[in-house]
Amino acid sequence: MNKLVQCIFIRGDLPWPPGALVAQACHASSAVNYLDHNHPNTQSVFGNKNLITMEVFKVPTDSALESLSQTLKDLEVDHKLWTEQPENIKTCLCTKIYPESFVKVSEWLNISKIKAEKVV
Repeated sequence: MNKLVQCIFIRGDLPWPPGALVAQACHASSAVNYLDHNHPNTQSVFGNKNLITMEVFKVPTDSALESLSQTLKDLEVDHKLWTEQPENIKTCLCTKIYPESFVKVSEWLNISKIKAEKVV
């Protein structure tokens, strides 16, 4: 099977400690994986962690996350835009698990007109 990829985009402008930001990414990843839990890609990853690569990016603002989310919707890329409650703060976005050949991060960012820095 081809390598699978899940992309996480975290806001870089939040003055939160690293642990809080990691928690936001975990929330978003868990949510999108739960929503997609019956898909063969998701099921295969849970059976073999060596099949997946997590790519993590830092984006500048909440408006960058919203722009990226709209681009992904337009391209029919399933994802979860995580909003922390009760503060109602958009913190991160996580794509569902896709084959590596499907993931076109530089294209997504270019269409969204945002800059992101790869963290992992």
